[in-house]
Amino acid sequence: MRPLTRLVVLAVAVLALSAFAGTASADQFTINFWGSGFNGTLNVDTTLQSPGVYAIDSISGNVGFATVTGLVPTTTTSGYSYYSLPDGSYWYYDNLLYANSNPALDAGGILFTLAGLAQPVNLYYDSQGEFSIYIGGGNYPKDFLTNPVQISVVATPEPSTLAFGLTGMAFLIAALAWKKARTSSALSGQNS
Repeated sequence: MRPLTRLVVLAVAVLALSAFAGTASADQFTINFWGSGFNGTLNVDTTLQSPGVYAIDSISGNVGFATVTGLVPTTTTSGYSYYSLPDGSYWYYDNLLYANSNPALDAGGILFTLAGLAQPVNLYYDSQGEFSIYIGGGNYPKDFLTNPVQISVVATPEPSTLAFGLTGMAFLIAALAWKKARTSSALSGQNS
């Protein structure tokens, strides 16, 4: 094959891969929080709502003392959802992650459940990061245990993007090895 033909074939292949690959977006994030005796790691799957704003679809992980058992789904398509608690208090939440911002959560935050607790807990941001547990037995704010926390968010690469990149690297290495072997055999044939 002529060098110009090889170049054209390579250019067409690159364009085809670019067209079918789409844009890679981080749909999975790890949220770490720590402080005031509480620390946790939350792994969340999300859907992009608008630039930098992700709706959390599912959650797993742990909070120091307990395993995360699920996400409380939102009950509205916009604004805050409300979750009523036994004494008439409530959580308001929206399960949104502002991954490219600081703070990464808003006042509604993420409402999720933990093993061993009858009511969900909330990780949110007001003037600082907060992790709050409903303990009942009183009127607001005495029925909540709220602790300031630091929050960090890290994008988790999609497995398909990672696999695609590793496959490409493997093909590149194989092609270079093939070319080197071919060049070596051509040189040894000339020396005979």
